[in-house]
Amino acid sequence: METNDWSQVQKTEGPLTLVIADFDGMHLGHYNLLRQARKRGHQIAVLDTSVKEERLLTPFHHKKELLESFGIDFYYKESDEENIRQGVETLAPSHVIIEEENSAVRDAEVFSIQHVSAPEIRTLIEEGKVEAATAKLGRPYAMKATVTRGQALGRELGFPTINLGGADEYVNPAPGVYIGSLLIHEETPRSYYALISAGYRPTVKGTTYKVEAYILDFQEDIYDRDITLSFLRHMRGEVDFDGLDALVEQMKQDEVDAREVLGLQQRKGD
Repeated sequence: METNDWSQVQKTEGPLTLVIADFDGMHLGHYNLLRQARKRGHQIAVLDTSVKEERLLTPFHHKKELLESFGIDFYYKESDEENIRQGVETLAPSHVIIEEENSAVRDAEVFSIQHVSAPEIRTLIEEGKVEAATAKLGRPYAMKATVTRGQALGRELGFPTINLGGADEYVNPAPGVYIGSLLIHEETPRSYYALISAGYRPTVKGTTYKVEAYILDFQEDIYDRDITLSFLRHMRGEVDFDGLDALVEQMKQDEVDAREVLGLQQRKGD
C-alpha cells in the first residue's frame, strides 16, 4: 500500500489496472468496481478521491485492511482533479476504471455505482437501521478499534463490557442496544457474538457517546487488543431507566432475547 507523492512514485512493472473512486464507505458499489478490475488479471491500484469528514463509515486504518483483503496492490489518495490526472500519467495504467460521476479522466471504463451511496448508508446507521446498511455495504457495519479500560460498572452489574478506543472516528449508530459480533485480531482470529450498547448512558448520567460490548460466553481479559465489532441487528432504543435495578433487569432480558435470536443456549440462571 502506498500514499500519493507522484514525484516519488514510479510506473509499476507489468500491466496495471487503476480504479479511481470516492472510497468513502467501502460499499457494494466499490466492490463492483474492484471486481471489474480483477477481471483484467493485472495488478490493481486504487486512487481514493474521498475527502476527510468528521465521522466516517470506514476510517483509513479500516479501509486499508478491507482493500488489502481484496488483494489490492497499491493505494493512493488524491482529491484534486489536476493531481489525479498527474497520478494517471505517472502510473500509466493499462486500464482505468472510474465511477459514473467522476470526470477527471478521459478514455476510462465507466461503471455506475449510483444504486448505493455513502450518505444514504450514513443516514441508515444514524437511524439504527443496521440491517438495511448491511444490504448496502455488502458487509455488516463495523468498527475496528482497541479495547480500553472503562469504569467497570458493567462488571459490577454482572455484565462485564469492553470499551472501544478510537471508535469516535466512525459514524455513530443510533443510541440503543444491538446484536453484534466481535472479531479478536490475533494469529488465529476468534469471533464471538456480543450485545452492543451504543449511546449516552442516561441511567448512569453519562454525557458522551460511547460504544460498549458484552461478549456472550466469554470471560477473558482482552484489554489493549485490536478487535472489529460488527453491528448485526438493532434490538431497542436507549432508555433512561429509573435506577440500576431496572437497568439490570432489562439487560438480562436483552441477553435472553439475543440468545433466542442467535439460537444460543440461555445462560444458567436466566
